[in-house]
Amino acid sequence: MNTLSQRELERRVWKESLASLLTDLVGYSIKPAQICSDEHGFSKGIAEKSLIGNFPLILINQLNGEPQVILPFKDYEELEAGRVYAVQYIPNAHWSYGRFNDNNKVGKNVFWKPIEAEGIRNTRLISQYLHMQMEMDIDPDDFRQELLKETINYLKNEIGVDVKEFKIHNSEKVLLVMNINKPDIVTCYLPSILVNDLMYRPGERDWKEFVKSFDLELGVNMHNKRMAVPNDNNDLGETCNKIWRTLGVRGLDYVK
Repeated sequence: MNTLSQRELERRVWKESLASLLTDLVGYSIKPAQICSDEHGFSKGIAEKSLIGNFPLILINQLNGEPQVILPFKDYEELEAGRVYAVQYIPNAHWSYGRFNDNNKVGKNVFWKPIEAEGIRNTRLISQYLHMQMEMDIDPDDFRQELLKETINYLKNEIGVDVKEFKIHNSEKVLLVMNINKPDIVTCYLPSILVNDLMYRPGERDWKEFVKSFDLELGVNMHNKRMAVPNDNNDLGETCNKIWRTLGVRGLDYVK
């Protein structure tokens, strides 16, 4: 009869081990089934494979109050393969805490922030923060709100378009997709790496300069063709107007 080695046994039960250890630390009952990776994204606010390695999340589901552990895909693979054990992973990871729901809006559907540099040490503070999440709407450390406001102002003033909604995508460029029937309305796709960074590293930025540094790409909602906006343009509004015309949208009533 074959017997499992200790290493193989621990590899097979790593979720049980991680869930048990986290339950003891954060004051929430975490089940193995509540541990997943970001391989295919998560909920409506985390893009696929967008989390930074060794920066896992513990989020509270605002719909039912249950916790969810979301691991970066590579971390999940390491644990699954038995190359690292839960007891090693927890104290060396940089944990963040927050919440998620089924809201489609960026800035509303998911939020997290760090509380400690690494590991899970101040368990009382972490537990208190997690238990607050059912009642929270906008966290004081959610600096994405400043980004969204400044982006709306910038696109209105410099290009002459209004933002219908924000979404995230896995790209380094900010994508503006225009509704071909409403040529002054765009959906703005923000890079997931940018949005995540504002939660991993909360803090004030020079928001006007921050938004001016965007690399822009334009599209329309009727087809998948996209065109990058050159950085060396003298008139951003007119440059975008010409690109959208090329993509099949009538000219904007753009006046700067």
